[in-house]
Amino acid sequence: MARTSPIVTSAIVAGVLSFVILYVSLALGLVFALSLLPESVDRAWVQQGFKLLGLLALLFPGYAAARVAGTNGLLHGLLTGLCAAAVGALFLVYTFSWEGSHREAVWFAIGRTGALAVAAGCIGGLLGDWRNRGDRS
Repeated sequence: MARTSPIVTSAIVAGVLSFVILYVSLALGLVFALSLLPESVDRAWVQQGFKLLGLLALLFPGYAAARVAGTNGLLHGLLTGLCAAAVGALFLVYTFSWEGSHREAVWFAIGRTGALAVAAGCIGGLLGDWRNRGDRS
């Protein structure tokens, strides 16, 4: 009978903390970048650049969780992605102004962001697991 490896809680905590640190850093970076830009630079390009950095940063928490856990990277990436999705949903609900907005659009954005966080957590977990296997050989 195959024995499954346990879930390493500290790995998931490390992944979720990295998620929070990365996104607070990206949000502050975007605010500072937009406030310091000269008028000749198109702000839409800067915003799109930060969105791309945000998507790439979604991979890191799952990767970090898999690296800390050492085994079962996909599971740790999935759990980290789910926790990151929950934290992201709390941030969106807490910071979003419900006045005069379409609530369906807000719930769709929360669902889309959550799905991206879970998928990226899984991919990051697989990358971390692949790296762990490379370190053992």
